[in-house]
Amino acid sequence: VNNQYTFPYTNPEADYFGQMRVDHSLSTNDTLFGRYTIENSAQAPIISFPTFFVDELSRGQYSTLSETHIFSPTLLNTARFSFSRSWVNEQSPNLINNPLYNFVPGTAMGYITISSLGQANFGNSGLTPLLFTQNIFTGSDDAFYTKGRHSIKFGVLFNHFQHFYNSQNAVRGSISFPTVAGFLTATPTSYNIEVPGFNNQYRAFHENSMGFYVQDDVRLNSR
Repeated sequence: VNNQYTFPYTNPEADYFGQMRVDHSLSTNDTLFGRYTIENSAQAPIISFPTFFVDELSRGQYSTLSETHIFSPTLLNTARFSFSRSWVNEQSPNLINNPLYNFVPGTAMGYITISSLGQANFGNSGLTPLLFTQNIFTGSDDAFYTKGRHSIKFGVLFNHFQHFYNSQNAVRGSISFPTVAGFLTATPTSYNIEVPGFNNQYRAFHENSMGFYVQDDVRLNSR
């Protein structure tokens, strides 16, 4: 992902949305439905000062394939498979290239907090670079059966989730000062960094979920 796009993502042409849908009759008893959607979003929110901001590109892709089969005038079945993929890529451009301001050698400037100024902090984001990817595989089957006064629906749903998360949290370091005077005299209250080469912040999570249902609608009379 990092090699496919060039930061910064401030070009509004990076935002787009597209969708394609196909409906096809395989036979008198079978119909097929497919849909694919893609959306791209780019933004550059400012952290506290215009000099420091986050370049963020996100993309979502969603696809669905569904087949409906009529077994009889009273029995209908729909099978469906869908796949969705979404990811977010965030970077903090290093606009201050002087190594004198780097908290960790070989990295960009970190994040500075001055407690007495409230939210008026400055520096590059402590959460970037960040890459998050999510894949969801879904399969389902629904049957509809009619008999007399009863309209019965029953089905099953299965989801498989994949989450991949990689955030170089605090890789540039952060320094906290109690007041402006403390900042000007270089007397911080805390200095935090992740020890280079000793912290793997890549995470991968896989999980499944399954559900079943049965529903019976009963018509008591014509009204």
